[in-house]
Amino acid sequence: MSDPNPLAKLRRFVPLLTLVIILQAGFLVYALIAHELPRVWPLVVGDLVFSGILLFVLWRFLVRRRQG
Repeated sequence: MSDPNPLAKLRRFVPLLTLVIILQAGFLVYALIAHELPRVWPLVVGDLVFSGILLFVLWRFLVRRRQG
């Protein structure tokens, strides 16, 4: 019933995380163009940077695990 490989769950999570990062970046670009930046825009940018780094590290970890 349950998946014996926990890395399979992480592999399914990576595309979802990618979609969330793209949507959040799109929102930030739209807010920038519309001159409606929220007051907390530095936190949004920081969250985008952190999420991007997390996505990269997770992706590299999963690729190395699949190869070796």
